[in-house]
Amino acid sequence: MTNTTPYQFKSEQDLQNYFKNLFDLVYLLEATQAKALIQLTQNKPERAVDFLAKITTDSSGQNNIQKLNKEEIKRLNLNSINDFVDNDLIIFTPTNTLKYGIQRKDWYYQIPMFKAFWATAENKTGSPGDYSFRRIAFELLAAFCYQKGMPPYVSNMMLEPGKNRLTYDEVFQKIFKLNNVDYKYKTFKDFKKAMYKEVLAKQDKLKKINDFNYEYTKFQGSSKIETPSFYFKNVDKIVEEILKEIFIIHIL
Repeated sequence: MTNTTPYQFKSEQDLQNYFKNLFDLVYLLEATQAKALIQLTQNKPERAVDFLAKITTDSSGQNNIQKLNKEEIKRLNLNSINDFVDNDLIIFTPTNTLKYGIQRKDWYYQIPMFKAFWATAENKTGSPGDYSFRRIAFELLAAFCYQKGMPPYVSNMMLEPGKNRLTYDEVFQKIFKLNNVDYKYKTFKDFKKAMYKEVLAKQDKLKKINDFNYEYTKFQGSSKIETPSFYFKNVDKIVEEILKEIFIIHIL
């Protein structure tokens, strides 16, 4: 995704406002996908096998993207958006350069903005994985602005004298304290759950979609639907209709 109007950024606050609005959209889309997938994974788990995956981080800081089978998906017993966070789930479809399994360190990964990433993929003993690292860095930028969000996470600026590393939880505890929200969040999972709760509480405030252009194609906003919340309240039916027409991984 490319921003075609960089001249709009005249201050650090402009940058945060842009990413905050962007991630409000991303979080809402992810919460909506989770709502649709709850029923799907309970009733037809085999239909989620090709796109629902689990991502973890080992002690050396390498991400592991794990393909889930039908039985594993059913055992997750997904009932809420929080379950997607707790189980470190993502939407994942392999490519020529990105496969299931252990991911390379010090590698430039492109993380699709609109493929759901509910996971936090903690490494309790050290650094984050290269794949999850990129997504989380921008989440922190969106929430806490640049100076108090991204550099504290991507650099060693939070490292105390005499220590050579910080654990995953320690980094977030320091970032939360720096932003005076340590009373609200103890872990990054707490933070993620709060972000989803926040956007879901505001979904009825969405405005109608106007006509817009994307990649030289004009898209028309809907005049038939009175409020955008229609889509979220009826997402199960909409997803089921999509499944009848096209393979679901191309949508989610």
